[in-house]
Order: sequence, then structure tokens, then C-alpha cells
Amino acid sequence: MTSRHNDGLCRPCTKVNFHSLEEGRTKRTERETEFDVFWDLLSVLNEKNCPLCRLLISCLRNDDDFDFAEAGKFDHIYGVYAGHELRVLVKQKERTKRSSYSIQVCGDKNSQIQEHLVKIKPTTFDVKELKSWLDRCNNGHRQCSTKGDLLAKPLPNGFRLIDVKRGCIITAESDPIYCALSYVWGGGNQLTLNKQNLTTLEKEGALFGNDFLLPKSITDAIKLCKDLNQNYLWVDCLCILQDGEADKHNQVSSMDAVYNLAFLTIVAAAGDSANAGLPPFNSPRLNSHLLFHVETISGINFVSCLSPRIATEAITESKWATRGWTLQEYVLSKRTVIFTGRYVFFRCKEALWAEDFGLQFLSFRDNWPGWDLPLYRFSTTTQRASGQYLENYSQLVAQYVRRVLTKEEDILYAFLGILNRLENIIGTHLWGLPSKEFGSALLWSTNSSFSIKRRPLFPSWSWAGWIYTNGFPHEGIIRDGIYLGIGSWYEHSSILTCYNVGDDTEIQCFEQNHIGRVTSMRLRAIEEGISGSEFEIPIQKSIKEHFTPPKNYEHLLDSYISLKDRSGPPLSHYVFFWTSCSTLLVDRQPTYDREGNSSFGQFSIRLQPDSDHTIGHVRLDSEWREKQPEMLEFAVTTVGFYSGWFNYPRIALKFGLMLITSCTNTKPEAYTRVTAVQGRVELEDWIKSEPQQRLLALI
Repeated sequence: MTSRHNDGLCRPCTKVNFHSLEEGRTKRTERETEFDVFWDLLSVLNEKNCPLCRLLISCLRNDDDFDFAEAGKFDHIYGVYAGHELRVLVKQKERTKRSSYSIQVCGDKNSQIQEHLVKIKPTTFDVKELKSWLDRCNNGHRQCSTKGDLLAKPLPNGFRLIDVKRGCIITAESDPIYCALSYVWGGGNQLTLNKQNLTTLEKEGALFGNDFLLPKSITDAIKLCKDLNQNYLWVDCLCILQDGEADKHNQVSSMDAVYNLAFLTIVAAAGDSANAGLPPFNSPRLNSHLLFHVETISGINFVSCLSPRIATEAITESKWATRGWTLQEYVLSKRTVIFTGRYVFFRCKEALWAEDFGLQFLSFRDNWPGWDLPLYRFSTTTQRASGQYLENYSQLVAQYVRRVLTKEEDILYAFLGILNRLENIIGTHLWGLPSKEFGSALLWSTNSSFSIKRRPLFPSWSWAGWIYTNGFPHEGIIRDGIYLGIGSWYEHSSILTCYNVGDDTEIQCFEQNHIGRVTSMRLRAIEEGISGSEFEIPIQKSIKEHFTPPKNYEHLLDSYISLKDRSGPPLSHYVFFWTSCSTLLVDRQPTYDREGNSSFGQFSIRLQPDSDHTIGHVRLDSEWREKQPEMLEFAVTTVGFYSGWFNYPRIALKFGLMLITSCTNTKPEAYTRVTAVQGRVELEDWIKSEPQQRLLALI
């Protein structure tokens, strides 16, 4: 006979720390293979009187992924603590599967929540819950209550909105309060604003008549605005003149203001077209059979239900999360309500909430439940205007380049709001790259072999000039960014003096190399204990020899403009800098690990064909490498100080390199950027390669 706890718990269930779950003090284990509590599956299925076992059974019975007809004596249930939530996993037939249901703390000890099976049928979303979130956010969150971000620019001239009560397009007055819609256009024809229908759509009732058919995502958003007592809605297809180039450029260039200043951004993350709507608002919930089971243990209410954390996976699996335009729409918004079809989430600058169907989940009472939506947001940490693009810019670009655009030429347009928002950190962008610390910016890369598919009309030295064919990863946020291995200020700094061609076809310098910065970096490294004062490399002499241009080199710059029979891309694609270049041997075959697997297309770089000394690595497409010569050309873009492994006292001056190839169809000579070298090359090795100093024209 099984011994009983005061709450009727069986012996295995007494090991669960219920009060820690109530207080949210439990911490999730680092890996799902590490479990906090476990049960014998057959014992739980046969248990009739234990309240926690009933909750476990409820989780598994409601999950379509589990079949217990063949439950065996070696099968187990595992529990993993996650704040106020106990996540449930089942090991059956040597396979461990995560349940989409979990056990959560709900209500207060004094809450009169009915025990046992609670058949709630929340077929549609209750807007009262969204009103409650907005009220708590607007009145209680200092960061969210301000009128937009202080760094955002004002709304553009001629800013249009949908008047949801009058059913027409209006030109907004100053400081309007409005909601914005983020959705997927999808295939098929849909109503757009153009020069021909502008006057008609400005007439009251035009959008509610039979002459124009609006897709369901827009009609649902209009109804939601009405239910929230919001008078205005911004939707791109109806608020931007689609056939007016000047108007379109003006509005699209202000996306940072449009979404940042919106009172609320409504995200339609269900379905793959504009007709998907906003389920579960104004249409049935995709999981309308949702059931809850409530038990009281030690005076604490617990419920088995669909895990909100697991439900967020529907966001990364959605079409909405793969589209290029929707990234900045989410990132730039101060408040978003996301409709996934199964669940509704609310995210602002200070909180994350999900609907709780009146059960008062404690997971969403705190500002931070210990996890977040699988979508990247701007970091709240202060960033210096330096070469370290490890946070916002680096990771947002890594997210963005893996997304899909209907029109490839929109690659910068759809990211322009983010670039504007980050301008104080990265400077005025050049084809998407930061103009500040431009040598560092040139070392962008991805954590896979570079794509060999070029995007026409964009320069090779920008990530916008390449199409990535490896798709969008569904595991959530890409955390590596596009600047791999770049550390703090003393490890990485641009060493280039850079020029480009302005709109008036005049050569202009946009970044000046100051040789003295390198000496300053060394002195600061000494102060912070990174470098010993005995480090005696003649720094200034080495840098001057490799990166100081001759006095008469400006005539070389002028030749790219003045040459009458010049051939190649537009002058706006060019960047120029004086640097150190050399040819190095790149292996024909990628490196292999101990198990014989190739390391992500990573090829070793050596000084000479007969050398065993590897000075760096580069990720390449194997087919591309086969077509290239044995020796490839590299150019220096950055310099920095690096310490040895395990506090080895030797401090080395190292260069950051990029692989370049000569263009045969340009005159004067120009080069394309292929990719960045992984790791940094020591000054000593670079000098051995007998580098040449010259003006590099990159296109």
C-alpha cells in the first residue's frame, strides 16, 4: 500500500518543492537532459488518489504526441523546474519527448478556483484581458509610458492612417495616437493605396462598402481597434502610396518612427497570408479543445494546461517570423500583442504576459517570468560607439539575412528602420554596414559556409550583396551575430582611412585612421592588466609601414572618377582604403575533427604550400574553393592586442583579414570581398608573407 502525504500525495510526488514553485524560486536546468524530479510512468497511470499524479496524467492525456497503450515498466515521466512552472517530459522506448502541457501555479491561496477538471472552452480571445495588459503597462511602466523612444525621429510628412470608425483613409494631425499592424501579405491580390483610388478611399465609409474587399487580417485589426477604443490604425498597404516613389521612400524611410510611436503593434502571426486574420480573436482558436485540470496542494492552486512557453514556438514556426519586413516591425515597437492562433501574448519593454483564461498564472505576474519570446529585441544595455557590434546590430543582421523577401531589391528598405534607430551607435550606414569603425564592419560573417549567390545591384562588401540560401532556423533566436570572436576594445579596432564617392561624384573621406590610436590601445591594455609594460613591439613603426599611404596617392582616387573609359558598377558601390595585402595558401580540403567530420567548410590558411603552420581559417563553399587558384589574396582591415591561452603572458599584435578577389571586368582595377577570416593573424606571420601596400578599391 502506497504511503500518503497530508495532501494525499504519493511518495514520489512528495519530492516536488511546491512552495518554491509558488515563489518562482526554482531555476530551470541548463539542458533538458537534466531532470529535477521523475516518476515511473506505469505507477502514475495507475494512481487514482494523488492530486499531482492526476495533473501529470492530465498533461499527457491532452497531448496528442503520446500513446500510452504500450506503456512499459522502463518508461518514466520527468519534471523540470522553470520558475512557477513544472515542465513535463516522457521517456518511452528510449525516446524522450517534451509535453506541450505543463503544470503551473495559478491564483492565490484564497482564490476560489474549482478543483479537478475545469472544462473551459476559450474558443475566442477575451479583449478584456488585452485591455487589462494595456492599462497595467500604460500606467505602471515608466519605459513604456513615454511617447516613443527619444532616439526615434518624428513621423513623416503626409502620414496617413485608417480611421476605424469612419472607415476611410485620413492624413494624420500632429502626435496621433494609433495602432499599427504587422502581418504577412502572402500571395494573391489585395487592396493597396494608389494614385487612382486615393481620393475615393479618403471618403467616409469607403473601406466599409462593397466596392473594396479588405483581407481578414486588416478587418480583424480594425475591429480590435474599435474594441480597444482606438480610433486609428496604420497598415502599410493602405497608408503608403504604393505607386508614388517619393511618398513610398519618405514613408518607408521612417519605419523606425512609425512603429516606435505606435500605441500598440498588432501582430498577425497565424497563417500565411493577409486573409489569416487574428485568431483566436474574432475567429475560433486553433486548439479549441483546450482543457484545464486544477488541483490544490499544500494550499496552492496548480493547473495542467498548454504551456505558454511551448506555445511560443508557434511564433518561430510561423510565416510571419520568416518574412524580412516583419523583423523591424516587431523590434521597433514598444508594445506588441501577438496572435498565434493558439495563444495570445503581450510584450512590452518591461513585461511579458499571456492569456490565462481567468486562472491567474503566476508566471506572468512578475515583470520577467524567467524566459522570453523567441524573438530578438533591442538590448537595454548601454553601448559605446565603437567597433563592437556584438549586440543589437550584429544579432539583428544575423536574424534578418536569413529571412525572405518577395523583392530582393528591398533588402535595405526592409531594414532601414533598424539602421536609423542605431545610427547613434553605428553612424550613417553604407549599404547597410556601419560607417563607424568601418574596418571592423567589413569583417561580418555567418556561422556557415558563405553563400555563393550574389544579390545584384548591391556591393559585395555588404551583407546586403549576398543571398543566403540556408533558410530560417526554427530553433529561435540566432545568438551568434555576424561578428564572431570580436571581443573588447583592445582586441579590435579599424586601421583604415576610408573613402567613398558622394552624390556629387566627389571623393570623400568618411573614416580617418589615427596611428596614435594603436599606441593608446596598448597603454590602456597595460592599465587594465591585459598587457605587460615590458611588451616592446615597435608598434607605431610597424603600423606606419603598412597603413600610411604615400603623399601623392590621391591621384589614384581621382582616376576612378575621371577615367573616360571606366567600366564596372556605379561609383556609389565603391569604397577605397590604403591597406596591406598579401597572397596566402588556402587548403583545397576543409579541416576535419577527430570523428572525421568537416568543420562547417572551414579551410586552413598557411604562409606557403610546404608549411605546416596554420595562421588562420576561413569558411568557404567547397565548390567555389575548387575553382580558385592555390594562393588567394587577403587584405588587413583591423588591428588589436590578443593574449595567449590560459593567461599565457605573451601579448601579440594581430590583424583582422578579409579574403578578396580581383574583378576582371572593371577598369581601373577593383576587388570584391569574399568573406572574413576566422581568428586573427599575428604581425610576425603577416610580415613573413611579404605583404604589399596599395590602394584597394572594393566593389
